[in-house]
Amino acid sequence: GVSRTTVRTVLENLAASGVVQKRHGSGTYINPKPFLFQEPLLRYIRYPALIALKGHKPTEHARTVLKTCTAPEAAHRLGIQESDPCFVIQTVYYADDHFAVFCRDTLPASLVPPDRQDDFLITLRRRDLREAIFEETGRKTQQNVVNLHAVLSTEVEALAPYFPAGVPFPLILMCGCCFDHNRHTLFY
Repeated sequence: GVSRTTVRTVLENLAASGVVQKRHGSGTYINPKPFLFQEPLLRYIRYPALIALKGHKPTEHARTVLKTCTAPEAAHRLGIQESDPCFVIQTVYYADDHFAVFCRDTLPASLVPPDRQDDFLITLRRRDLREAIFEETGRKTQQNVVNLHAVLSTEVEALAPYFPAGVPFPLILMCGCCFDHNRHTLFY
């Protein structure tokens, strides 16, 4: 009892919200794992929790923690020099045994007193970054600035181990800075 235009519009809206999947030349199908809610980027949520909310089994595949010099982009965003030491935490998350998220966080080593930095490195290997910062400094993090970029997997050198060589996959690159309540940058 409705026009084809109405049906098309409803199906487009359901596809945009993830309830149905449109397959060219085949038809429209109900999505078994729909994207039924909007997750604001300014509200912090752990990646494993987000993966689980989508109906997948989350696993942390790899986590490395380094103390190194600051990369140019991170130094610029953090307001420090490239020669300044920083902590870099890289974590890979899987959803149902498939690559889902590569996360690289950079924070100035100056946040932690020099005599506590070795202990802080150990803490970062097993604790959530925000919790570790709060425990060490008493500063609570707030994510305030986020930029999204469409990229290909071949454009991000650190992703090479997770994708077939030379085969580009479209990805969303999210770059953000987290601040404390005084708007001092804590990490990028």
